[in-house]
Amino acid sequence: WARSRSAPLRQLRQPARGLVAGTPIVQPSTVRLSGPAAWVARQDTLRTEPLSIAGRRDTLEVVQPLAPPPAWANATP
Repeated sequence: WARSRSAPLRQLRQPARGLVAGTPIVQPSTVRLSGPAAWVARQDTLRTEPLSIAGRRDTLEVVQPLAPPPAWANATP
């Protein structure tokens, strides 16, 4: 059976050595997942592609793509 629901997004970030990354603001904060019911039920968050913040010391604003779900599933903002 197919199922659909919203799931929160989580931003992956990699700070430079010795620095600490702040809390990201991710918009939209959720995406719509659809696919096999068992897979959708197991997803508690969906991630973006990794974002390197190495060498950054100021606020950074970027458009970051979602990490793709399996080919048989779908994630839309």
